Amino acid sequence: MAVRRCRLVRSPPTLTLLLKGGGDRAGAERTRGRPELAASRTHALANSVVLFFCIALLPGCLFGRGKQTDAKNVLHPDADVRRETVQAISQVRTDDSVSVLTDRLLKDPDPLVRAQAAAALGRVRDPKSVPYLLEALKDTQAVVRWDACVALGLLRDPASLDPMVQVLRTDDSVDVRRAAARTLGLFRDERAVPPLIDATGDSEPGVAKAAAVALLEMTGQSFGRDREGWKKWWDAHGGAAAIRAPGPVEGTQ
Repeated sequence: MAVRRCRLVRSPPTLTLLLKGGGDRAGAERTRGRPELAASRTHALANSVVLFFCIALLPGCLFGRGKQTDAKNVLHPDADVRRETVQAISQVRTDDSVSVLTDRLLKDPDPLVRAQAAAALGRVRDPKSVPYLLEALKDTQAVVRWDACVALGLLRDPASLDPMVQVLRTDDSVDVRRAAARTLGLFRDERAVPPLIDATGDSEPGVAKAAAVALLEMTGQSFGRDREGWKKWWDAHGGAAAIRAPGPVEGTQ
């Protein structure tokens, strides 16, 4: 672990005053003419101040005020280092964050780094990342596609609705289809309802349940995995008026 050096800081005037016994008039009166008590009082104050600064400043000295990120590490030969760097970049959020993250999303050879880049773009929530996240929906690794679905749910860009429907219908990963259903529910768009209704009949219970929950959150109706019940209700009451207003953006799937 790299340990950063601590700077020695000068005591502020008020601190110096306290150490001299001038910050507490009653205390000064009690110790006047009694040097042994004055010395003891000064030592106690000094110890308290030293303890305070140790508690307050030591973590910053050891670990820094924040994670120091070297952007060059996104090309480090160790995939774990690249993954940690990608995560740190999303927290720092410089002007170059999106370009660095999208580059790793599409070009990094390690799927966990690509997945971390997708998740990081979801945290940054910059609309410029949407086309890259849509491209990531075609990634060969399910873990990357899953994180791309989650990130697009955070961004809620209308351009991603149709591609998300395609993922829900055709992706071969149960987890990715489940994430797509959850993301479609976040859009609060009537166009997402028919494909979600179809998904309530998915052969995988996890996908069918995710679609039913998404429909419940969108419409307030509770037909569970009864696809025919959903269809009848939508045919009778469907439309923009049947969709609830969007809720807070959620970050989990």
